[in-house]
Amino acid sequence: MAKLELENIYYRYKGADKDVLRDINCVFEGGKLNTIVEPSGSGKTTLLYIMAGL
Repeated sequence: MAKLELENIYYRYKGADKDVLRDINCVFEGGKLNTIVEPSGSGKTTLLYIMAGL
């Protein structure tokens, strides 16, 4: 079955002095429900935008 695999994801907003995402590695298996749970401001939405290719 298909999967989405992320390896060594880094992201920094323009003009920012620190990374929003740093060394993210994860695998999402097809046909399964996955959740991303972290505190507010931890980069969840940024990660989802990267995964969607936006």
